[in-house]
Amino acid sequence: MNCFSFCSRRPPPQQGYQLMTTSITLMLAGEPLTLTVANEPAPDYADAPEASSNDGAFPVLHTVGELRSLITENTKFDGETMKLIYKGRMLSNDANEHLSKYTFQNGDKVMGLGKQKVVPVEDKGLQALRKYEKDQLVKLGKTYDELKADMAMLEQNFLSTSMTHEMITKLWKRVLQFNDTSEKHLIAIDAIQIFDDDTPDNMRQRNREVRKTMINGIQDYLNFNDKFKFRLEQLKDAQAERERN
Repeated sequence: MNCFSFCSRRPPPQQGYQLMTTSITLMLAGEPLTLTVANEPAPDYADAPEASSNDGAFPVLHTVGELRSLITENTKFDGETMKLIYKGRMLSNDANEHLSKYTFQNGDKVMGLGKQKVVPVEDKGLQALRKYEKDQLVKLGKTYDELKADMAMLEQNFLSTSMTHEMITKLWKRVLQFNDTSEKHLIAIDAIQIFDDDTPDNMRQRNREVRKTMINGIQDYLNFNDKFKFRLEQLKDAQAERERN
């Protein structure tokens, strides 16, 4: 047997391996949190079960990443961005760094400095605007497209005089109805409660902008609709002139 194969063999399992640990206190906004950290990396041949802290509340922590994850998952703070300070020295941001590097002693304290986790706020105002847009304004857009297509077909003058007169009459009613429906939508959108006392300022401003965009879109439809009315009036006058001649 050569030296390389002998030296590269892994030692046999150590029966009854005992992981050495240390109890430390993590201070978060003045509140203590007792944790247990490993004094050294466990050998890869150790057959001991996963160790837990003395009180069983949390598992033994091995790395900085595990410590930060525990903070995020079990407290109101963001462990990933928190500054962790031990004896004037900041713990690393390297998630894989082993905590044994800091040679903690029983009873040592680690100070945590950071902001609370940002909990997403359910923006009911924006939800109401988007729902109205989906349920109502999509239909309005389709109605406008249909009016536009029928106006284009009418202006091609492919229809007989009687059919042209009938189509002008029907389109005139639809254009007036579209105008009335659009104005009702403007009133309804303006009445939507887009924020309350608890809504942050940035969300209030965003919701105002979303509502303004929706209103501007309807006003554009109304402007185009006015052009339809003008063109229909021209077509009616032209048809009346032909009938007189």
